[in-house]
Amino acid sequence: YLLCAGRDEKGDKEMNPVFLGNRLSDVTAVLALCQLKRLSENLRKRKRTAAIYSKSLDSSKIVRGKRAAWFRFLIDSGSLSGVDGLIERAEAAGIALRRPIMPHPLHEYVAGFRKKCPNAENLWKTLVSIPIYPDLKECEIDVVIRFLVGEF
Repeated sequence: YLLCAGRDEKGDKEMNPVFLGNRLSDVTAVLALCQLKRLSENLRKRKRTAAIYSKSLDSSKIVRGKRAAWFRFLIDSGSLSGVDGLIERAEAAGIALRRPIMPHPLHEYVAGFRKKCPNAENLWKTLVSIPIYPDLKECEIDVVIRFLVGEF
């Protein structure tokens, strides 16, 4: 199974399990092939954006893994209660900040693990993912940086 983002009846994001044995539709397969052809270029663009963020933002706030895929660029808000407010202020400024996993940490979907991952719970409460889309323009990256510098 794979957890895929979807929308519930109210339009809110939710995670839905998808059986990987399902066959892709022709349209989905064509879209996937087109994205695979652009993978190297998109990765290069994301790495460039990540380098700009790394140079411009407080390094103590940047969450780095051992090997970055640059699908997400994570910032630690440092606040167990302030992430929602930060996301709302960013949206008011035209910036899409998100929690890395919505609507809940993934371990909550596995039976028996709901209360056994306190570190995952705390990280989910404090981390935000900032825009790192391949087609971000430099002026858009600057808007994100100015906002975050003002917040932290």
